[in-house]
Amino acid sequence: MQCTTEDSGKEKQELVDAPTKMLSSHAAQPSLGKASGRKFLKGFFIGGTAAVFAYYSLILLMIGAPIPAEYWAGEMITVKKEMVRKLAGRQKIILAGGSSTLFGVNTEEASRQLHIPVVNFGLHAGLRLGEILWQVGSVVEPGDSLILLLEPPYFAPQPQLSSSQIENIIGWDREGWREMTLMEKGQLVCSVPGENAFFCSTALARRNICAILFSGRCRWFFQGS
Repeated sequence: MQCTTEDSGKEKQELVDAPTKMLSSHAAQPSLGKASGRKFLKGFFIGGTAAVFAYYSLILLMIGAPIPAEYWAGEMITVKKEMVRKLAGRQKIILAGGSSTLFGVNTEEASRQLHIPVVNFGLHAGLRLGEILWQVGSVVEPGDSLILLLEPPYFAPQPQLSSSQIENIIGWDREGWREMTLMEKGQLVCSVPGENAFFCSTALARRNICAILFSGRCRWFFQGS
């Protein structure tokens, strides 16, 4: 079988074009890889953003959940602020700090010696420094003397919230939550473990369900009577 001149010309052209086709096919593969990489990064970014938003929303809903916390500290803040308000309009000295101030200062004797009311605003050294300053600052009046008797840990950096501080904010310190900066709120959200978030959400659900059931029973009782 004899090859014609036309066939031999086609074979030569195919041999010449083969390297070009190989290069073009190899060049197309990276472009496909780049496209799939962009899709992956886009999906990862959208999914991560949605997860963070959902988790942050869950924490917001959990504020006020009835979880184990230092509720006595919140009650003590209410008592201390009422003590200061009873002396409204009068010049006074306010001593603020942690438990060392609470148990270590005799304000009755100080008031007698100084001939001016002295209020013991000592709270709990486990509270955030910002919490103590904000609470006492909300009742201080012009002309008052505020003395801070702080424990040594308050003079060191406090990069992270402790577990008790997180529990207090979620359990009863709604005012403290509102006064926190966006950075502090973000830190709190990142500090709540996943199992704690689940526990808080279930506690909040139980409280709401119990409130609905209790109100329904009361309504049934009064309507029946």
